[in-house]
Amino acid sequence: MSLLARLRRALCPRPSSNAMKLIVLARGEHTVTTLMMAAFHENWSIRFAPTPAAAIALLRKAPDAALVYYWDSHHGEWRELCSACVQCGVPFHLVADMPPDDLFLAVAGAGGAGVLWKPLNEERVIAALALARSLAATAPEDAQCRA
Repeated sequence: MSLLARLRRALCPRPSSNAMKLIVLARGEHTVTTLMMAAFHENWSIRFAPTPAAAIALLRKAPDAALVYYWDSHHGEWRELCSACVQCGVPFHLVADMPPDDLFLAVAGAGGAGVLWKPLNEERVIAALALARSLAATAPEDAQCRA
């Protein structure tokens, strides 16, 4: 194996089969960069969805996932994605610049894992997703993906 191939393998580790798959429907350099840094640090695989329909299609393929949705990207479509995540037993996180107080309650009431307030940092993202994943692991096994 060449030195270049070994360096690529060392610098681009492949996620293990039980690694979380992070599905992201977000925009903005800071948000995307922070999520990529968290994914790299935790060895998660990360997939970017350009539309809510593409995110739902990715959910069908990745039952061991978490979805991060940027609230300002597709105004109001977060409820459908949150519902699809709840049906699949997948944590749903909403990211917002200046979330109104009622948004926190709306996301919790819809079954979402929470709202991440911008500006994000890597540690906060990792902690929030780890907590949501551990809660999802203790949930009853009756969730089936019907997205």
